[in-house]
Amino acid sequence: MKVQFEEVQDYVDRLFDQAIIKAVISFIGTGLTLLFGEITTPMIGFLFLLAADYVTGVAKSFRKGTLSSWHSRKGWGKIASYAVVIFMGHMIQKVGIPGMRDFVLLWAGTTEAISILENFDELGVQIPGFIKEKLLQTKEKKFGDKA
Repeated sequence: MKVQFEEVQDYVDRLFDQAIIKAVISFIGTGLTLLFGEITTPMIGFLFLLAADYVTGVAKSFRKGTLSSWHSRKGWGKIASYAVVIFMGHMIQKVGIPGMRDFVLLWAGTTEAISILENFDELGVQIPGFIKEKLLQTKEKKFGDKA
């Protein structure tokens, strides 16, 4: 059964014509903006990297045969931790340190990018040598040994 684009568009238009749906979306959007700030390029980049890390982590676990619901709970814990850190960065920026939220987002994005590279490496995706070397140096600085 093929659904026509016009049917879907009509359904979405009718859905957003309802005042309660608009109010709920507005309330949620306003709350998120107050907590974490506006959607900027660093925020979009971080959210993209977070999603990519989740997908590559699930793929890695699936390939190893260790995929379980525990991985999902771990992912939600990481998201909650990032939410707290981004909230704190946004609040510190509000009280007078400009750029703090973007700094936090860039730090978190870098952490996610390293995790994505680690996942790619374990999945057997070829990583250029200079990137792999920088990854090992970063892990050594972070953990004190070559992992």
